[in-house]
Amino acid sequence: RDAATSYSDLRDGARSPYGIALGRVVEGLLEPDPSTAASVLTDATERLDALGNTMELGWALLDLAQVQAASGMDPADTLRAARDRFTRAEAFGCLTRVDAVERARNAP
Repeated sequence: RDAATSYSDLRDGARSPYGIALGRVVEGLLEPDPSTAASVLTDATERLDALGNTMELGWALLDLAQVQAASGMDPADTLRAARDRFTRAEAFGCLTRVDAVERARNAP
């Protein structure tokens, strides 16, 4: 969330489809209401998916999964999608972040 504030210009000034998608990620990260944040991040992930941005989509899916969990939704499908994106991109080092989000979700 702290890092997202430094990118708030993307939220307001983006013009390209990629910039707009990243702006929606920033908007979702800054949204205090988890339910609204989930909706915004869902839109962002759909935009990134349409553009074929695998890595950015993987990170946005992780953000979405965390917000889904915070709003009482089951993030299992979203976490699987993030794992799939990172695996397809052969970004195996990113899978540790997926594991960490899954562990946090399953912690008592």
